Amino acid sequence: METVPHVSPLLALIVSLLFVSIAASGRFNLNVSNILLFVAWGAGVFAVMQSGLRDRPLRIAAECGVGILVLLISYWLTERHRRKSSDSDKQ
Repeated sequence: METVPHVSPLLALIVSLLFVSIAASGRFNLNVSNILLFVAWGAGVFAVMQSGLRDRPLRIAAECGVGILVLLISYWLTERHRRKSSDSDKQ
């Protein structure tokens, strides 16, 4: 019998918040997207805290990794929004 890997519901929440924030950046404005990314960062830090990591430097690195990922996505969305608005200004 094949075992199914356990996926944390918090991981599913983080991934869905990241995808929703990307979708919201194109449909609404960047403020909504950044708020959703902030919530995703908070959920990610909470997920790392609940994961059971005992090694403190590894836990801090994982929390910082979640923050860096969220910041990179926010930067990418901002640049994409700026390029889109500058292209529409030229026309």
